[in-house]
Parts: sequence; C-alpha cells; structure tokens
Amino acid sequence: MKVINWKAVQIAEQDLMQALGDASDEQDLLKRIVICLFKQRDLWESRGDSFGLTQIVWHQEQTNKLLTDVLSVLKAPRKTEADEMRERGDEAYRNAINARRPEDRQQWMNVALQAYADCVDKNPSDFSALYSIGTILFYERGISEEAITAFRMAATFAEPYSSYHAALAWLQLGYIRRCRKEMEQAYEATEEAMRLQPDWAETHFQHAISCALTDRLDEMKESLKRAVRLDRNYWFRACTEPDLMAGRAMVRELVRATLEELRQEASQEAADAIASAQAHIAELSRLIQGVVELNLPASSGIWHKEQAEKLLNEARQLKAQETYFELLDAIAKAKEVQQICEQGITSLSEEAHNAVNNKERELEAELLARKQEYETELKALGDRISQALKQAEESERELSNQRYALRSEKQKLLDEAKEEEKKMARIRQWYDRGSESWHNKPIRKIRIRNSRMCGCFLQCYSRSFNWSCNL
Repeated sequence: MKVINWKAVQIAEQDLMQALGDASDEQDLLKRIVICLFKQRDLWESRGDSFGLTQIVWHQEQTNKLLTDVLSVLKAPRKTEADEMRERGDEAYRNAINARRPEDRQQWMNVALQAYADCVDKNPSDFSALYSIGTILFYERGISEEAITAFRMAATFAEPYSSYHAALAWLQLGYIRRCRKEMEQAYEATEEAMRLQPDWAETHFQHAISCALTDRLDEMKESLKRAVRLDRNYWFRACTEPDLMAGRAMVRELVRATLEELRQEASQEAADAIASAQAHIAELSRLIQGVVELNLPASSGIWHKEQAEKLLNEARQLKAQETYFELLDAIAKAKEVQQICEQGITSLSEEAHNAVNNKERELEAELLARKQEYETELKALGDRISQALKQAEESERELSNQRYALRSEKQKLLDEAKEEEKKMARIRQWYDRGSESWHNKPIRKIRIRNSRMCGCFLQCYSRSFNWSCNL
C-alpha cells in the first residue's frame, strides 16, 4: 500500500492559485489546470487505505473550492483587469474634478472615459463604470442619448446587487428625460426609483417634480409630503425648486398648500406630544411621591423629572413659534421628555427595588443576629435549668435520705416507745397487783423492808406517769 504524495498535493494547490492570478488568457489557464490534475494522479494510488481515502476526499474538497474559483474566473475572464481599469478611471475622474484649468479637466475626463469604457469591455456588468460613463457623457459632454443608454444599463445591472445604485441611475434617467422634455419617460423613471428606494426622500421629491410636470397634482402632493416627512430639509427645497415654484400658479399654490398642511400636521403632533409628555411627567411625579411616602430613595427619579420639565419648557417655547422646523424640534423634545420619563420610572423602580433589597438584607442580618442572640440566651437558660434540675434532684435525694432517716428514727422511737409501753404495762400490772394487796392490808401492818426498793418503785411510777401524759 502506497502513501499519499503530500508534496504533489502542495505543488498542485500552489499551481492552481498561481493559475488564477497569472494566466494571460483562457487557454493558458486551462493548461495550468490540466498540469495540476496530472500532478494529483499519485494521490489516488492509496485509495485502499480508509484513512488515506479520507485525507484524499478532504484535499479534493479543497481542490473543488479552487476549481469553483477557476470557474468564476472563466465566467468573468478579465474581472481583475476590469477592476483595475475602473480604479484607474476613478483616479482620472478625481484628477479632472480637481483640475484648475479647463483643458486639463477635459484631458483627464477623456482618460477617465476611456478607462471606464475598457472596464465595461472586460466586464459588461460593472454598473459603477456604466454610471460613471453616463455622468461624464451627459454632464461633461452634453451627450444625452448615449448617457441614457449607459444609465439604463447601470440600473439593470445594479438592481440585483444594490437597489440604491439602481435607484440613483433611474433618477439620473429621469433628470435627463426631463431636460429633453420627455415628461412621461421622466415620470416612469422616477416612479421606478421610488419603487426601489421607498425610504429615500430624494426619490419621492424627484417623483413629485415629475408629477407636477405631467399634471398629476394629487400624486405630486403625496410624494412631496413623503419626501418632507422623510427629510425636513426638503421643505426648503420645495420652496426653492424652479420646476415647482417657478412654474404654473396652480402648481405653486398647491405646493404652498401642501407645505401648510404639513405645518398644521406638525403643530397638532407637537401639541399631542407635549400633552403626552405632561402625562408622563405627572406619572413620574406620582411614583416619586409614593416612593418618598415609603421612606425610600427617589433621587434618580427627581433628577429625571427635573430634566424632563426643562425639556418640556423648551418644547413649549418652540411650539409657540409655530414654524415647521421649530414644530419638528418641539416634537423631538417632547418625545425626548417621554423617553426621559420612562427612563426615570425605570431608574426609580430600580432604585426603590435596590433600597428594598438592601433593607431586606439588613433586616435579615438583624434577625439573624437576634436569632443567634436568642439561641445563645436560650442555651444559657437551658443550662441553668438543667443545673437547677440537677440541684433539685440532689436536694430531693437528700430530702429523701433525710425523710428515710427520720422515718427510721421515728420507727426506732416508736419501737422504743412500744417497748417502754410494754414495760410500763408490766409495771402497771405489777403495781396494780401490788396496790390491791397493799390496800387490802392495813397500813399499820405495811413495813418497808428495804428503802432502796421503795425509791426504785417511785422512780418507775413517775416515769410511767410522765410518758402517759406525753402520749
């Protein structure tokens, strides 16, 4: 299995790139392509390896991109040369414009015209060169027929790529047709330009002129309005345009009436904008008052309110002048007031929201600190309670021990008392028996034989008597 000849790949790609730039004609370019394909022949000998095949496909895709560029060159074989000729013509045209002497200007214009012609010869679809040719032919040499052809071709080739340049070419056609008194053709040209660029004031203004020259007065009025609404400067152009103001009295009066309608519309729009601005300021003031009542910061809202009130006063002063440009400025300032109020409401809401969030965070921090403090106190209280409970248990245990000791002592005393009682009972029985026998005998016959026994008897008797009293 053979490996890919990467050197052949690099050489082939370099040759293809060189072929695009150095080929003198189509035959030379094709020869270079054939040589490159022969140099790539060794690549296909490694198609048995899947990795090598993947690399071949990738490099073939790169080669296909180069071949696509080759095909584009074949379709426009001298595009590079055409670009060079157009640049040469642009340079000559700039030199002609800046020339101080008329003969120098004419010579540079001839060079520019020849360069543009060579550019179109090499690339017939170059609308920029065609537009330049039309400009030189009409405005420098006064040749209208050939200029019309050049501008028409420029409009055709420019439309797929640049609607602006196409519309510009149509406007030039309309102007040339108007100079040639071909009013219907001028109307069609400006209408086409307006279709291509509906948001360009110049197309509507030129179409208004074409409508005025072809007695389409209602259409002229609408086109003039659109032009002025798109660009306020066309108000002055309408007042100074010869085809509008120096023509028939009917056209002139209609133009003035149209401009007056625009001024009245602007006046009404300014009044509405100022009223809306006042409503926005009132809304902002209400929000500021509510925020202040909640003890929240409102500095940003107050600043926006002050700026809005300042601009509103300026808008009112401009509105009082009741001129078209001042009315437009008043509308712009009133709309700016609305924007400032909306920004103020947004910033005020954000400021209040941030203040609430900060207050909430402070409260959360305070609550957390208090919670920790309470937890510490509760823990200390729990410890004290536990200690007190332990002390109470110890005291209860001591009391229980003392109670037990007292019960034992009491029981012991009771037992002793019972023993004494038994003894006393025996003594009492003995005494009773002795007393009975004592009483039965005459006193004179009793003789105490032993004084010691008598003392013991009396002592026991007294103890028995005292114990009985205590019980």
